[in-house]
Formats: sequence, structure tokens, C-alpha cells
Amino acid sequence: MTISLLVPLVLLLLLGFFFHGRFALPAAFCPIASVSCVVLGLLLFGSLKLLVPGCFLLMAFVAAAGIWQGVKHPKAIPAYLLNPGILSFLAGALVLILAYTLHGHFYTGWDEYSHWGPVFKDMYMQGAMHQYTGLELLHHAYPQGTALLYFFFSRFAPGFSEAQTYAAMGVWLAACSVTLCAGQSWKRPLPAALALLVTPLFFILFRYSEPYITVYVDTLLGAVFGAAMVVALYPGRRRLSHCALAGLIAAAIAQVKDSGLFFMFIAGVIFTLCYCFELPADAPRRAPRERRTGLGLFWGTALLPALYWRVFLVLTHTPGNSFGDPLGQNLFTLLRGAATGSDPTSASIIERFWINLRVAPVVYNGYGTSLMMAALLSVGGLLFGLWLWKRRHRRGPALVLWALPVLFAAYLAGMLVMYLTMFTPAEGLMGASFERYMSSFFIGWCMAALAAALFYGEELVPKLRAAAPTVALVAVLALEANAVAGRDVLDLSHHKEDSRYGFESVSAQMLEHLAPDDRIWVIAQGTDLMYTYMFHYNLMPAKVDLWLPNQMGYGEADPPNAEQLAQRAREKGVSHILVYITDDVFDERYGAGFSDNLTSVHQNSLPSLYRVAPSGEPIPFALVVETVWPPA
Repeated sequence: MTISLLVPLVLLLLLGFFFHGRFALPAAFCPIASVSCVVLGLLLFGSLKLLVPGCFLLMAFVAAAGIWQGVKHPKAIPAYLLNPGILSFLAGALVLILAYTLHGHFYTGWDEYSHWGPVFKDMYMQGAMHQYTGLELLHHAYPQGTALLYFFFSRFAPGFSEAQTYAAMGVWLAACSVTLCAGQSWKRPLPAALALLVTPLFFILFRYSEPYITVYVDTLLGAVFGAAMVVALYPGRRRLSHCALAGLIAAAIAQVKDSGLFFMFIAGVIFTLCYCFELPADAPRRAPRERRTGLGLFWGTALLPALYWRVFLVLTHTPGNSFGDPLGQNLFTLLRGAATGSDPTSASIIERFWINLRVAPVVYNGYGTSLMMAALLSVGGLLFGLWLWKRRHRRGPALVLWALPVLFAAYLAGMLVMYLTMFTPAEGLMGASFERYMSSFFIGWCMAALAAALFYGEELVPKLRAAAPTVALVAVLALEANAVAGRDVLDLSHHKEDSRYGFESVSAQMLEHLAPDDRIWVIAQGTDLMYTYMFHYNLMPAKVDLWLPNQMGYGEADPPNAEQLAQRAREKGVSHILVYITDDVFDERYGAGFSDNLTSVHQNSLPSLYRVAPSGEPIPFALVVETVWPPA
């Protein structure tokens, strides 16, 4: 299984080598360029129902491009592979691949079962994007960039593997982090060695990111956002290839998560500032035509895939994302109600948001709250930016450092609007996922700040040459050592619980009696939706209906009887009922409608699968399989 991941990794290196030689991109930028191209290329093929042949065609093209470049310039291969950025990428990617595949990592989180895991698994099993497979999801319109990268990595795998989804995500994270190695070379071995050590573990500094033990994409979103800003801040004359690379990364941001569109525009603002105001000291000012061409290439490259995705959603009739009931409420009304006291719920949501800003930690040690981190980064950026502004050819980075606090304020405003108008009141009152959403922005902001120190700090103390980059890297390395000492970075001590093995076993017993097009209702009363999501994931490709409102008539004045319940199931195309946990009301109302009177469910406390009988049958629900717990 480990070997199957090495082939795609080599292909990424080959494509990066082609970019490095053909377009003179810094070696440290080549992994993220390769990943972005793969994701966007598979997006095109997947939208055309050509995901499987398109993936192999893309692989063939990548291999041919890299080999052609190697044959043409064989002496450049060692220098490319020994570059600190490429070495760091290889080290990080190989460690993650080995750790995940040998340890057998597995899903444990809510969203891993409710969204990301099913998307990975469905794409692997069906060889298509979920718009063409009928997969039931809460968020149909979410981008599928992470699943597309996993699809690329899984082509030579013997079967679907949760561990390999973590590995694919880890490779993308590694490609983002090594952008910080740009400009480092072994001519100055100390900062080069430090950069090689720092970058693979950069994301563990953020307390709530948990980057290497989850397929939640918030960390990845911040990482790609940060990589785009690092590329924008990189000093030197901006060639058109540099503009295209920055546009590719910005486009990839929007394919990570729906909110990536906002981050894509922020990255665009950052690149525009750098492109228009930063020039090498010995370069003439860009002609208006050159400036228009460069910016046009960047924005065209960044916006076209995002626009294409939106058109694709419309053409495939993909429904929008589902949030809470308050979706669409008038923001002005909510804010006025909060201010006047007539809407205590909105006032409490705003209060909770403010408390989280002041109290909820962002960095691992627990002391770096959002306000504290924003204040430190803003003050440091202001002072460093003042010095850069005096150097006329460095005004672009100065404007970036000054713009980021303003953009962060806009991000906060957007988050508050989301909590007020898009989330349920319960989620807004508890500030659901606040730390995860904040980490996305701070990861990018910290990457931009560190890049500014690495790229321009040496100019602040020219007599000390590499002192500023070295100090910055040593400081980050010390923070990483503190984080490693206090947490299991790869969660290698955590083994799959017996309950997860049992759940997979009973799911497999039911799956033997299901066809790929079967649709199932889950009855698990008195529990949260986690059980439904886990059945939804484990019973694929059979489809579990995630929406069960009033299916059993609870709360209705004239609730249905067993036959009427079966008729409701038939009308919705439901072929089976999976019964796990029931209450006394359900047993009294519907128990007689099941062929065993639900005795198999209550005796074993395990799920049983029933077939919905054709209309007119005396017993509406016939027992198909009574599951048993696997032997120890």
C-alpha cells in the first residue's frame, strides 16, 4: 500500500522539475505548482465525466514532461533534488506516507464521517464526482479538491484506504509549507538546514488545526492561502510564469472549501499589491502594458476555475449548501435587535463571538488568543513595513503587511455574519468551530509574516547577512519543539477501538444483502446523527438517506401506521429500513409491522436490516439480516 503512493509522489516531482527547468520557478515552489495543476486538471476531467481516463492521461503527460526535461537537462536533476525545498518536501511527504500507511490511520471526527470521508470513498469507488453518483450529502456544492488529489494518489492502490486520504492531504500540506524554503540554498548551510527542519512541522504550531490527524480541511485552506501569499511576497522580477503560478495556487484555494473563494480574493489583493509596487532595485518600472498582462494572467488563472465550478454546479443542478433555519434572515434586523435588546439571541451570539476572540487560543501553548495574535502580527507588520516603505522597491511587501490586519477585520465581519444568519441559533450561541475557522486565517497570516522575515529581514541587517532569517527559523523551530513535546503529532499511539471494528463488521454483514442502488432509512432514536453518518459512510455504495424529518409521524396530529410508514418509504425510493435503537412509542406504534416484532434489535442491541415489502403485503417490513458482534 505504501508503494502505491510513491508513484504519484514521483509524478509530482517530475512535473515540478519540468516547471523548474522550463519556467525558471524556484524549486521550493514546484511541489505546490504540481499539486495545484493536478487538482485543477482533474476538476476539468471530472466535470466532463472523464475522471478515470483523464487521471491516467494526466499522469502520462506529467511523466512525459518530467522525463523530457530530464533528458534535455540531466545535469540539473541533482541540484533540483538536493534543493532544501525539495528535500524538505520529500522528507515531510515520505514520513507522513509511511506513518499513515504502516499505522493504519482511520477516521474519528464528525465531519470525517458526515462529509469528507464519504466524498473520498465515493469518488474512489465510483470513479466520478458525486454530482454524477447520487451520493447523499449535506453540502452538495462543496468543492472536491482534496478528494481529487486523493483520487490521483489512489490510482495504484489495491482498495480504498482512510490512511491514504490522510497521506494525500499531508502531501498537499507539505507542498504548501516548503514554499517557505524559497531562496534558501546550501551556499548558506545554516539557514538552509533550519528551513529544511522547520517547514514539515510548521502547522503543528496552531492549537486547533490538528493538521496531520484529520481530513478536516481548515488547516489545508490556511496552508494554501499562506502558500499563495509566500509566492506573492517572493522578491525578484515577476515573470509571466510567476504570475501564472500565483494564479494557479489562488485558484486551488477555492477548490479546498467553499469559503476558499474569500481567501482566493485576499490572495489576489496581496499579489496585486506586490506586483504593482515591488520592483528589484535595478529594474525599470513596469510599462502599463506589462502590468496589465501580468495582472490579467494572474486574475484570469485564478478566477476561471472558480467560475467554471459555479457554472458546473448550475448545469448539474447541484443544490446549495445546507446550514441552519436562520439562513436568509435580514442582517440589519438582527443587528438592530441585538443593539436594542429586542433580540437577545443575536446579542448573545455577538457576545460569544467577542468572548471567543479574547479567550479562545489559536497557537498550541494556549496563550495566543485571536486578539493577541492579531495585535502582535499587526504591530510587527507595521514596524517592519515602515522600514520596507523607505526602500522604494520594497513598497509592495510593506503594503501587504499593512493590508493583512484590514483583511483580517473583514474576515471577522464575515464570520460574525455567518454565525448570525447562516448557522442555527444553538451553533451561533456556542461559537461552533470558531477556533478551526480562525486557524485558517492565522496560518496564512503567519506564513506571510515568516516569509517577509526570511525574504527581507536580511536587508534590515545587511552586515549580519543571514542573521535575520536564522533568528526567525530558530524561533519557529523552538516553538515546534515545544509543541512536539506536548502532543502526539501523528497520533501514532491511538489504535482503532473495538467499537469501530464492530461497527465495520455489522455494516459489512448488512452490505452483503444490499445492492449499490438501494436506499436506506436509519432508525437510531435518542442518539445524535453521528450513527446515521457512520452507517451512511460504511454502507456505501448503498445510499443512506441523511434527512429523516417526520418520517415516522412524530409530532403529527394523525401519525401514520406501519403500512402508511412503508408507503412513505416507497414514495421516497427507500428499499430498506435499518433499525438500531427505538423508543417505546415506536415499538408500540410500528413493532407489529416488522416480521420479528423488532425482537432481534432489542435482544442483541445491534442493528438489524429490514426490506420494505411491496404494497399489499401483510407485513410491511421483512427481516433481512440480524447482525452479530464479531468474535474477539
